[in-house]
Amino acid sequence: MTYVDLGFARVDTDRKRRRGFPEVIYCEGKTPADVAAIAKTILEQDGVVLGTRATPQHFDAVVGKMPEARYHARGRCITIEKTPVPKNEGIIGVLCAGTSDLPVAEEAVITLEIFGNRVEKIFDVGVAGIHRLISERDRLEACNVLVVVAGMEGAPKRSGGSGQQAGHRRPHQYRLRCKFRRARSASWHAEQLRQRCNRGQH
Repeated sequence: MTYVDLGFARVDTDRKRRRGFPEVIYCEGKTPADVAAIAKTILEQDGVVLGTRATPQHFDAVVGKMPEARYHARGRCITIEKTPVPKNEGIIGVLCAGTSDLPVAEEAVITLEIFGNRVEKIFDVGVAGIHRLISERDRLEACNVLVVVAGMEGAPKRSGGSGQQAGHRRPHQYRLRCKFRRARSASWHAEQLRQRCNRGQH
């Protein structure tokens, strides 16, 4: 059987084989006891646990059973690394436009790191102060992939063209064959709507 039936949840123990990393626990809406039980099952099967949108109450229940657990307050994540995932080649840059975006950016950083990626954090570089983004050009171009967190008006559109490697893959790095198609993001659509409204085309 490729899952463990806990009665209230069926934990997918085959996820790592199929997808390359174990099932992630989305803690919001779950009781602390439920999160702890799921985390214990995943830890026994895969040796690595990630819980997102977790509260301190969720963490208290998990750390009571698994003392090695860590709580990342800003990113609202719980992590356990009994058997760390080997590190991939290359660097993934995580950018956020402003400090209000930090919780989501930190969640992205934690997720990437626990699943074996090297991460460069480039925070508070929104286009309202474009010089802050331009000053980070060397760090941006050193990254193989960029993940952009921006809460307003399509800021990813600017950073997407700020470096030769931004948002694109390098063929020789198999594990980082990702391309973030920002043209399909909600931020891109918001920017298009704003421009049309400004031109009176809405």
